[in-house]
Amino acid sequence: MRVKANLRFEEISKVPYNHLFELMSASLNKIGEVSPDLAYKYHEKPKYKPYNLSWINVDVKKTDKHGITPKNSKANYYFSSPKKELTKSFVEGFLENPELTIKKQKDIKFKLDSIQSLEEPKFEEKMVFETITPIAVRTQTKNGDGELKTIDLRPNSKKFYDNLFQNLINRYKDYYDKEPKKDLNELDFRFIDSKPKRLKIKDTWQMSTQMKFEINATEQINRFIYYTGLGERNNQGFGCLKAISN
Repeated sequence: MRVKANLRFEEISKVPYNHLFELMSASLNKIGEVSPDLAYKYHEKPKYKPYNLSWINVDVKKTDKHGITPKNSKANYYFSSPKKELTKSFVEGFLENPELTIKKQKDIKFKLDSIQSLEEPKFEEKMVFETITPIAVRTQTKNGDGELKTIDLRPNSKKFYDNLFQNLINRYKDYYDKEPKKDLNELDFRFIDSKPKRLKIKDTWQMSTQMKFEINATEQINRFIYYTGLGERNNQGFGCLKAISN
């Protein structure tokens, strides 16, 4: 289930580019308003967390190095999960407390105007997706001292696709407790377009990729990536997708 939270600024403020982590925290707080045990469970416990969110969307008046200046007081963002209890608690938490605060150097405060469930796209084996938020893929390698170092991967590397697919299979198996009908070698992924995007999560910079791509998988795999995202750090807002026509 994917829902769209339609918001309005209490006071129109510049939206910093790097707000995904703070928005994730605020979204979990909404779940915690009505289901504190559920919020704790999916924040702390599982390695792979079955939810995804977009960043804050606004009508853009102008941009600069510090962020986006909105044209008006309207804003929105998406929250999605294949687990209905998560989206249900997210909605109920917003209705219980319609205020949302993104905690940055200057708090950005919103109030809920409305919240709506979005119509599900038609899932097929072959689909074209475009990222709403960029895809993060990483690997680890040892430096000269033998210490592990995390490296962000880009689509010009074969390792990007190897790790992307392996992460997808691992998350799918973790959620459904079974193997997908297609194995790793049978997934067909056709890159169409991409653009690099550098974002900061707390104190760490993440190189990521805005992307348009075609995937030939199964209907269930395509449904899974639509609701949980693609790549890593999905619970922090990376890899949020929209299905588009060919």
